[in-house]
Amino acid sequence: YEVWAAPSAPAPAPTWDQRFLRLFPGLFGLQEAFCTRCSPGTGSLKTLTGTWVHKRTTQVIRGERVFGPDKSMAKMVNKSKGEDRFQVVVNGCTHTARLLGGMLVWDDGDIWVRDRGATPFEGHWAHRGNLGDIEAIVGDTLLGPGGARVQVEPLGREYVSIDFQGRRCRARFDGDKLHWEDGDVWIRASGRGYFDGRWSREGDADGAAVALIGGDTLHCANGSEIKIFLTGKKRVSIHVNGQTSRGALRLNRLVWDDGDVWVRTPGRDLLDGRWLPKRSRQQVETIVGNELHGPSGEMI
Repeated sequence: YEVWAAPSAPAPAPTWDQRFLRLFPGLFGLQEAFCTRCSPGTGSLKTLTGTWVHKRTTQVIRGERVFGPDKSMAKMVNKSKGEDRFQVVVNGCTHTARLLGGMLVWDDGDIWVRDRGATPFEGHWAHRGNLGDIEAIVGDTLLGPGGARVQVEPLGREYVSIDFQGRRCRARFDGDKLHWEDGDVWIRASGRGYFDGRWSREGDADGAAVALIGGDTLHCANGSEIKIFLTGKKRVSIHVNGQTSRGALRLNRLVWDDGDVWVRTPGRDLLDGRWLPKRSRQQVETIVGNELHGPSGEMI
């Protein structure tokens, strides 16, 4: 008798995302670690909203619309409901992508990486006319004064929108202000200069803020604005009702020539924001209130 080995069934061809993992097994360490970190999510187009970087070009995804670096626009759809697979048609050609963590891996080999850099909206914001209410925007999260958390959707670098109590609200970014459609105005409360920040009168029992200084503007608690002039490294002056008042910064206290003394009013959590560990220049951690979020958005 002659014995012949039965031909084995051909192995199925690897999918393009499997080939990607084989080509770049060390991108995030071991292949298993990469797969664990990049587990599929809900497959919603909303999860893709934001800025994406490929090589030196930038793409922006807003809902089902994709904007290229040349301002061109294409429509993106879910390839299969419940999976992180998406399709977009460009110049008659259909391209498919899979969301792996903070990356969109395309079937033509392109890899888009989510840009998690700070937006101009990040920071602490006070309500004009009510300086005691401070909102914090960190990444895509708005943390309200009562601890409420609302999703923030940047619309480019000039507009931002939120869904609040079933209603969509949009704001226009103008320097150090956010102008909301309902007429509310937020003033940036993050200090960057010697005098920037919220101030209250020394000795006041309630510690209520009387003013907020941002750049060359002093915002009063009643909503009025006064031009503030820098007259020295730690000296300022203002003109009110035809009179000039001068102030000097001494040991973190703003002492005015009429005897009034202002002290800084603590803002929101001092740790809120983005942090770059010394050991890894590519890994950005985000602190929001009492939560620490990793580079892919997971809560630690």
